[in-house]
Amino acid sequence: MHHSYRVHSDTFKARGGVLLLGPPGNLKTTILNTFEGQTGFHLVSDITSNSLLGIRNQILSGRIHTVAIQDLNKIYERKAETTANIMGNLRALMDEGFTQMAHENKVPVRVKARSLVLAACTSGLWENEYASWMSNGLGRRLIHSTFRLKTKGIIADAILDDNPIKIGTSHLCRVPSELILPLGKADSREAETLLKVLALGQMEFDVQLLILRKALVMLRWKYRDVNGNIPLELIEEFAGSFRNEGIELEIDDEDRFIIVETKQPTKKKETKRNGISKQDSIQPSKQRQAAKRK
Repeated sequence: MHHSYRVHSDTFKARGGVLLLGPPGNLKTTILNTFEGQTGFHLVSDITSNSLLGIRNQILSGRIHTVAIQDLNKIYERKAETTANIMGNLRALMDEGFTQMAHENKVPVRVKARSLVLAACTSGLWENEYASWMSNGLGRRLIHSTFRLKTKGIIADAILDDNPIKIGTSHLCRVPSELILPLGKADSREAETLLKVLALGQMEFDVQLLILRKALVMLRWKYRDVNGNIPLELIEEFAGSFRNEGIELEIDDEDRFIIVETKQPTKKKETKRNGISKQDSIQPSKQRQAAKRK
């Protein structure tokens, strides 16, 4: 998703966003932290009106392409007017473009700043704000991804072992700085698959479709030398989280997080093509692997 800014269209310029939804203690923030250090990835624990101005300027200078918010709930701990102002500007970042704050001097022409927005959000906040977000357009600009850990006590184990949970970065790939890919026309299979998976979460709005199209273009580039249709398969797996019940994540025998089918008690079997796993593995720390072998 982060590298979707490399997918170009003269017509469709929205970036959209992704909400990581789930109860507290399910590693939403940990997942976002994985991308820290990636070029153009800006991770924040909170956002204020003043910090938004700095973020806007860095987006316009090409230094920020993705804004990741570790805890969206913090924004809703402020006065209602302040919260509405910040969320309105985030909504603009995702789609039509953020130009200026309400208190800034009006100018006739200002360049529009757009960015992908990722945010960790508790299920409680989502349920409380869903109607409002759909009404004001924010919800229609976001992919809603719900997940939970099937393995209970993983965080407690980490505390007792004094061994923090570290999500590996094998799913990240090095992208040439000059890479720009055309959005292009979707083939019939791609169009059918994307519309089908969006319908799983009752997400049938243009920005949500555009988010997945751009992600698919980047996945096709990443797996360009691999046989099969891994990019579409990955999109379909991700789409399991669009349902209200979401998906479960479990740690397999090699300490990797994998997606578990919500309707089946057994773990989903992983397939490999040319030595590359269909699911990007998430590696634990070496210390934890050694502890398990003992």
